[in-house]
Amino acid sequence: MGSGSTRKGVSQAKFNEDASNFIFGEITILSVVIGLYFSSWYIFGIILIGLIISMFVPVIRFFTGIIISIFSAVISAVVICFLQDIDIPDPYNFLTFLNSVFDNPASKVVGGIIFIISLGLHFATLEWTRDVTDSEDRNY
Repeated sequence: MGSGSTRKGVSQAKFNEDASNFIFGEITILSVVIGLYFSSWYIFGIILIGLIISMFVPVIRFFTGIIISIFSAVISAVVICFLQDIDIPDPYNFLTFLNSVFDNPASKVVGGIIFIISLGLHFATLEWTRDVTDSEDRNY
């Protein structure tokens, strides 16, 4: 193994670790938003601990990454609607809420970009969790 591949491996590991820090921040923000929505500290704690644990369970961490990326896209689209003074209906009817949020072209574009960025970071975090949780024999 040459020094170039060692350098690439170290750079990749550093990127994956930085992505995991971003994802844990994203999990915290998502837990706060859901906790505020339901006005419950218990829901905040359950969502926070549940999402962190689900990032380390091999079977469901892929799906957790996709679901959190979708929520990140929705939250960013809602922020765009607030910035453009678009009236958003009560989110109790979720389909009507999504339709009104993504009715704006800017919300569609920003939501799509945030979804792609978040999904890429989640895939990097998946690699980081594999590096952290798997045995040393995986690399041989």
